Parts: sequence; structure tokens; C-alpha cells
Amino acid sequence: MNSSAQFCPVNSTTVNERVLRVLAILVVSLTAVSLIAVTPWIMLFLAFDFAARTFSFPQLSLLRWLSEKTVSLLKLQPQPVNAGPKKFAAGLGMVFSLVIGLLLFTDYYLLTALTGGMLIACAVLESVAGYCVGCKIFILQNQIRNIRIFLR
Repeated sequence: MNSSAQFCPVNSTTVNERVLRVLAILVVSLTAVSLIAVTPWIMLFLAFDFAARTFSFPQLSLLRWLSEKTVSLLKLQPQPVNAGPKKFAAGLGMVFSLVIGLLLFTDYYLLTALTGGMLIACAVLESVAGYCVGCKIFILQNQIRNIRIFLR
């Protein structure tokens, strides 16, 4: 069984990975446009969209809605995965988007490009290969927490 599909003790709900992969394509596109056009508002929109999904208000996520409609239109079968790591990954996406959006207001072009490149790389991995970097960090963080509890 894929480790991202395993259930964690924090959250036993699932989300459709196909929707998330389409959503990742939108994140790549919007981030690239924002970086090329030096438009911080797009990144702040992305930060809001990630926040809506992170804090369990998916009905406020325009990108999720567009992704669900796309998956429905393409008649792709649902592929459920655990929502816990995906919410954590969305939280990381929110932080990255917010940082990139704020950096676009400054003259720190190299730092902005590096941070934007990291977000794009993670979103490309999710959309193309179904590899969720944030989910791997979530699992590692839980393992470290469990080791610390065990050592007490």
C-alpha cells in the first residue's frame, strides 16, 4: 500500500488524488505566471486558496472547484488518499505562496525565484508523478514526534 494512502491517527478522511493532481497543475501555472509577470496578487490568491483547504473550508477554494469540475468532465475515476498529509502539504503550500507573494513586493529577485522554483518543483512532482513532498515531510515529522515520545 502506498504510504500516502495509509490512514494516520490524526485524520481518517480521504480526498481524491486525481483532483489534487489537476489542482497541482493549476498551482504550477499560476505560480509561473506570477513569477514571470511579477504579480504578487496571484500568489496571495494562491495562499488564500491553500489556506481554505488547509483549514477545512474547501468550499472557498476556487482551484479545488475547478479541479473537481475538470476531473468530472474528463470522467476520471476517484482515487482516494488520506487527507491528513494532503492538508499538511496544503499548509506548506500556503506558507510558500504567502512568502513568494510578499517577496514579489521586494527587490529580492533571486530569493523569490528560488522559493517559487521550490513550489513549482513540488507541484510538478505532485501533478506528474503523484509524489507529494509535503506528505513525505508530514510522515517524517510524525515519525520524529513518535521517537521523541518513545524516548521520554
